[in-house]
Amino acid sequence: ATLQGMLLDGLFWAGYCSFGSFIIPFLLDSGFSESSASIVMTMISTISFLVQPLTGHLCDTHVSQRQVYLTLSACSVPLLLLLPHAAGNAPLTLLIMFFLTVSLYQVPGLVDSWIIHMKKQHPALNYGLPRGTGSLVFAATAQIMGTVTVRYGHGARFLMGAVILACSMGAAYFIRQKPPVSDGTVVQTQGSAKGKAPVSLLLQNKTYLLVLGITFLALAGTSCVSAFLPMLANRLGGDSGTVGSCLAVAALCEVPPMFLMGSVLKRIRAKYTMLFASFFYIFRLALHLVVPNVGALIGIQVFQGLSFAVLWPSSVNYINDIVDERIKATAIMTFTSVGLGVSNIFGNALGAALLPIVGVYGVFAVCTGLTVLAFLLALLG
Repeated sequence: ATLQGMLLDGLFWAGYCSFGSFIIPFLLDSGFSESSASIVMTMISTISFLVQPLTGHLCDTHVSQRQVYLTLSACSVPLLLLLPHAAGNAPLTLLIMFFLTVSLYQVPGLVDSWIIHMKKQHPALNYGLPRGTGSLVFAATAQIMGTVTVRYGHGARFLMGAVILACSMGAAYFIRQKPPVSDGTVVQTQGSAKGKAPVSLLLQNKTYLLVLGITFLALAGTSCVSAFLPMLANRLGGDSGTVGSCLAVAALCEVPPMFLMGSVLKRIRAKYTMLFASFFYIFRLALHLVVPNVGALIGIQVFQGLSFAVLWPSSVNYINDIVDERIKATAIMTFTSVGLGVSNIFGNALGAALLPIVGVYGVFAVCTGLTVLAFLLALLG
């Protein structure tokens, strides 16, 4: 089960990289302005935020994560092949990106919830091993895809992503999973009232809401890295290859913490690891304000290993312990929706509004302030 999870996570993140990590460079090269590209990124985050809790509820009540993953991946493959041919046609580009948001951009939370679901049948499965494998493969893929994009264009990268996603479908097919048996309601468990909607149960869990708050502030701050890093790289003389190198270093530095977090959390309480990660989010953002060159910009990304790579598995494992068994997929995908959706909506919208006024460095300064608030919430909470 662990090996199956590692294979699935690795192939998924490699395929995801072709779209999710190069949205801004693709839009800029397709004729969109920096402001327009950041607005599109905000729209993508908004759609992802709205769709993920619905997908999680669907997996809790009607169909398995396996069935949903296979269906969405089957839709993503032709969309990736079609997207580069839409360059120059803004309405068609946006339409295809809308469907890719639903079929691919929202899927990280689905994969996380699937791995956590597998732990129910295989308690020895360590979530950090599949997730760390995803980071390791993502690191190599980001570097390769960045180079391929510079040399052969965006179409070659999307082709790579389509092929890899097709392979991930093969890996997903061999992971057997039964659909949930449910009538769409939540039976009384852990003191909850019978028939209440999953969202109501989650809203009653104050510890879960605290985790959401810390994640929202920290990732709202770092959303400027994914959205505005290409703009900062351009100002320092970089290109898509630079962006790929930054993503590769960040993902590579996620691997050791991801692999080790299962053991660490057996010895250290999650609230302390979350506090540790929140502190290093501040460093990761603040250093972008004084970065002198492309090499330093790439080097800064090592702090991803001390921030995101600690906060994310700590939160996912903690949520697995504190929420009702019947709504875990909803809880994890809502968490992912907040971390990768709501935070990006807020961060990108704030950045898009501030960019014409304070410039890209001003955006990074404001986002650094959000990470300070995340640390304070983790400390006081």
